[in-house]
Amino acid sequence: MANEDSNNVSVINTKTNKVIATVPVGKEPNGVAVTPNGTKVYVVNSGDNYNTPSTVSVIDTATNKVITNVTVGSHPVAIGKFIGGNTQKDEFSGSKSKVSLSKHKHRKHPNIIQ
Repeated sequence: MANEDSNNVSVINTKTNKVIATVPVGKEPNGVAVTPNGTKVYVVNSGDNYNTPSTVSVIDTATNKVITNVTVGSHPVAIGKFIGGNTQKDEFSGSKSKVSLSKHKHRKHPNIIQ
């Protein structure tokens, strides 16, 4: 769950529907995607178009920690299907960014429905 005003995401256990962790990410998170095997979560951080760049935070679900931040085009607002690489068009700028997941190792995680 992206918490835009708090600049973090809430991790929810899908069996209990309870928040089990809060993970700090970039400025103004608003889009979230989970890899099909549940090992990584990608969070779109819109930034503020002035001082904070737009990024995608990659969270390892085994540790609930950000493992990297990827700078992307101006003010993205959502993530579509991009496993193996996908071009996602930014709503405001019209620019495109491509994120590749080929470097990431995959593990199953008990808090994600498989």
